[in-house]
Amino acid sequence: MKKSILLSLLITLSTLSFSQKYLVKIAEESCACLENITDTIPSEELDLKMGMCIIEASMPYGKQLERDYDIDMQDIDVYGEKLGTLIGVKLASVCPKTLLKISKLNSNDEEDEANDELYDVQIVSGTITKIETQQFVVFSIKDETNKVSKYYWLTGIDTNFEIESTYMNLMNSEVNIAYETFELFDPKIQVYRQFKIIKEITLP
Repeated sequence: MKKSILLSLLITLSTLSFSQKYLVKIAEESCACLENITDTIPSEELDLKMGMCIIEASMPYGKQLERDYDIDMQDIDVYGEKLGTLIGVKLASVCPKTLLKISKLNSNDEEDEANDELYDVQIVSGTITKIETQQFVVFSIKDETNKVSKYYWLTGIDTNFEIESTYMNLMNSEVNIAYETFELFDPKIQVYRQFKIIKEITLP
């Protein structure tokens, strides 16, 4: 009985050892592939490239992955996330520097996107010459070049005063407005046109 238990334990340990070995091989081959990723790769291609590196390295071990982890390499659309999680853990121990490099590339792309969004917000200073209160509140503002433009209050906005109850008192007031421009459909003229949507309004 003791021999049977010992034999069973040895077989189990042997299987686990082999399992760990082929996972390490997959991780090593994935790392070699990831090291070839350039610093200029677009963010939308980065995740795809990482996935392809792991999938290509895993394909020769399809039978083992299905047996040990129930991952079917022939149905990668379903099991891709599970495979990525499994191999990702190994990547952290096999090539931590490469994984850190990839993470930084992804972080840089996210920062660039955030900066792009920031640049979409524009600032204008001027005098409110008209306040319309139909479906939405619309401020007409004359800027420093004497050009008058309309700015729409459609969503919650940041202010340095209580605007909800006092906005009608802003007539002829000097204000600073941060806004974004959106192309929206205008049913009155049956075309899309640009609307300046207020994000923030403050008094100097």
